Amino acid sequence: MKCVSAWRPRSGRGWSPVSGEPGRALAYVRGVGLRLEIACGARVEVIVTARAELSLGSAPDDDVLIDHPSVEPAHARLALRRGRILVIPSAKAHRSVQLARHALRAPAVVAAGSSLCVGDVRVTASETTSCDAPSSPAGWSVIGERPWTDGQRRFRVDHVRGDVGELVLIRASSDLLARWDVRIRRSATLSVFPALRELRESQDGQGVELLEGLGAGVRLAGVLAAVARGAVQVPLEASVVIGHALLAGLAAILPAWGPLGSLDPRAVHLGIDGRVSIVRPAPVVEGWSDPARRCYLAPERRYGAPATPESDTWAVGRMLHELGSRPTALRALGARDPQQRPRDLAALAEAVRADALGAGLDPSTTHVARLARLVVPPERPLARLR
Repeated sequence: MKCVSAWRPRSGRGWSPVSGEPGRALAYVRGVGLRLEIACGARVEVIVTARAELSLGSAPDDDVLIDHPSVEPAHARLALRRGRILVIPSAKAHRSVQLARHALRAPAVVAAGSSLCVGDVRVTASETTSCDAPSSPAGWSVIGERPWTDGQRRFRVDHVRGDVGELVLIRASSDLLARWDVRIRRSATLSVFPALRELRESQDGQGVELLEGLGAGVRLAGVLAAVARGAVQVPLEASVVIGHALLAGLAAILPAWGPLGSLDPRAVHLGIDGRVSIVRPAPVVEGWSDPARRCYLAPERRYGAPATPESDTWAVGRMLHELGSRPTALRALGARDPQQRPRDLAALAEAVRADALGAGLDPSTTHVARLARLVVPPERPLARLR
């Protein structure tokens, strides 16, 4: 892999070569609009639009077409009104729109970020001022947007040759982007991170576009959600392989990147080929204020302490505990005192594998591949913006 060239703010060029080919600059659209996170089972997608009013339903003329049998034509309308969301349920729909288990029978104003159930599909609507339109790198097509945090937006992209990746849009100050670029270049060859296909500067010099070669698969968060629903059980062999990969990967990441501070199941990707990858952190990482990440924050971080290698180690231990990992070598990962947590993660990874082999298990990536294939959502989009 070629080394990523340094990101130069306000250079006047729209890209930074990794693949050796120039890319098109981003087109930014300014204004206030709606951001919808639409979820059903393991399928979670995001729609961002500068429009302030949308119809949701299963009819071709609905603004947001939702592909699910429980959603009816023109099922509901959403409108942005002074930072709050106006929900207008359809009087003709047989299935009501639910808000916190209460059926809406008439138009209602709800706080931005509230989750609604349209049929069996959960829709979370909020206001956004980030309506950036992604440009497709040469040979790639943008398929849909993924949920993410930390001031970045992620899109699934497909290559004409059949490859799958994720396109990341990041906006931050020049100083933050410059420091982040140094970390990118230092860690460009690490196999635990997804393959770095391209890194380029946005047209206005205030953001970057990053293309990662993440293959088909599912986030660990999707697997844990399926486990919580009782839809799948994680084989002990799979949890051993995931634990070994996370510990060995973190041991390689920390010297080149430093503390991640963003390790949670949304940042771990399980490929249908059995590979376990950790997604690169954004330049700015949210801490305790992110509810989905809070339970993966080490005890000292919940009281405002900065990210450290020990706090990343605690997060790995928490994820492995939820997966059902039981090797005795992992018990020290959850120590409340950071000084009592293991520091030689590479040795711990080998100890985990040795424990599994000693117990008569045969841990291999095949178990992770089977688990990912069970949970990976269908390729067809759950929702499309007309």
